[in-house]
Amino acid sequence: MKSTDVKVAFNLPPERAMAFLGAKGLQTSGGWQEIWQEAHARTFTVANCHKLDVLQDIHTALTDALKNGTTYAKFQDTLKPLLQQKGWWGKAIDPKTGEITATYPNSTKPIQYGSPRRLQLIFDSNVRSAYMAGKYTQFKRTTLTHPYWMYTAILDGRTRPSHRSLHGRVFKHDDTVWQSIWPPNGFRCRCTVINLMQTDMDAQGHALSDSSGYVKQVEVPVSKRNPEAGTATVTQMKLPGMDRAFRTDPGWSSNQALAAYQPQLNKYAYPVAHQYVRGALKGPAFERFFNGASLENFPVAVLKPEDMKAIGALTQTVYLSAESLASHVAKHPEISLTDYQKIPDIIDKGEVYQQGDARLVFLAEDGVLYRAALKRTKDGGENYFLTLFKSNDDNAGRQVRKKLVQLR
Repeated sequence: MKSTDVKVAFNLPPERAMAFLGAKGLQTSGGWQEIWQEAHARTFTVANCHKLDVLQDIHTALTDALKNGTTYAKFQDTLKPLLQQKGWWGKAIDPKTGEITATYPNSTKPIQYGSPRRLQLIFDSNVRSAYMAGKYTQFKRTTLTHPYWMYTAILDGRTRPSHRSLHGRVFKHDDTVWQSIWPPNGFRCRCTVINLMQTDMDAQGHALSDSSGYVKQVEVPVSKRNPEAGTATVTQMKLPGMDRAFRTDPGWSSNQALAAYQPQLNKYAYPVAHQYVRGALKGPAFERFFNGASLENFPVAVLKPEDMKAIGALTQTVYLSAESLASHVAKHPEISLTDYQKIPDIIDKGEVYQQGDARLVFLAEDGVLYRAALKRTKDGGENYFLTLFKSNDDNAGRQVRKKLVQLR
C-alpha cells in the first residue's frame, strides 16, 4: 500500500478497525520476535522501541490515520518531527562520537530506529491488521447469509508465490484453517477475504475446499539473514491441485482478529465460559470498553441451558454493545464500572423472570437490589444485554415479580 486513502483502500467503515487498534495495550520491546503472534492482537509494539512516550506517539498517529482516512504521506509528515525530537530516528550512532550505541542481536550492525522505510512498514502492517480484524468480526455476524469465505491475493509481481497458490480457494467460515491463515499472513501481505452466499457459489462455479488433513505446523528459520535467530512454527497447507504449499511468515500464524476479541465462548461448557467472562470483566480490556475506547461488542454473561431454552436462544453468550453501554451510562451515571462487573453473577445467581418470548429479567441482591434484562435476536443466534438498574423491593415487586413469570 502506497500513499493510499485508508478507507478507499480497504472499503470498510473505520470503526471496527479503530476498535481493534484502540483496544491494544502498549508494550515496549527489542526485536519484533519478543511480542509473538497472538500477543500482537492485544499489544501494540514497535521493534527496538524502548520509550513508552515514543510508542504512544506512533499509536496515536495510527489511530488518527484510521479515524480520518489519511494517507501514509500525511502520517509520516505528522510523526517524523515528533520522533526526531525524541531521538528515535536514524541509526543507533552517537552523532558526536560516531560510536554505535546499539546493535541487532548477534550482529555489529547498528539498529535502525525511525526512517521513512520503517514508518511505511509500521503503517502498512498495523493499518492492514486493524482493517482485517474489523472485517473478520463483520463477516462472523453475517455467516447465516454468507457462510463461504474466499481467500484472495493481489496477483502482481509483488505477490508471494505461496499466497498466490491459495488465491480463489473457498472454505466454510467455521473451517479451522481460518484460525491461522486469516490475512495478513506476513509483513506487507496484501491478501484479503471475500464472503459469499450460496447463490454466489453456484453462479460463479466456486468449489468448496476443506482443510481437514492438509494443514500442518512446520519449523522455519525466523530470519534467513541471521541463522542464529532460531526457528519459528508456521502454518503450512497444500490442498489437492495446488502447485505449491501455502505458508504463513514467521510470527504471523494466528488470526489476530480471533485472538484479539474473545474466545468462541459458545463452544465451551457453561461453567468454563461463565468463569472466563467473570475474569474478563475484571480485566483492562473491559475497562477500556467501558470508557469508550473500543467499539466492539463485549461478552458480559453466559446463559444457563434452561434459560436458553426458555427464550429459544441458540447460543449461550450474552453481549453488551458499545452503543447500548454509551446510551445507558449517559442516562444513568450512577451505574459504575464496578456495577457492570457484577453482571455475570447477576445473571447466574439472580431471580429469573421471562418477559415475552425473547426477553429475560433478573433481580439480584449484592449490596443493593439490581435489575437487569437481556434479549435474544429474532433468529436466536445472538443474545444482547439491555439494561442494568439499581432498584428496590417495592419497584421490583410491582414491575417484575407481580407481572412476569418466574423461572427460578
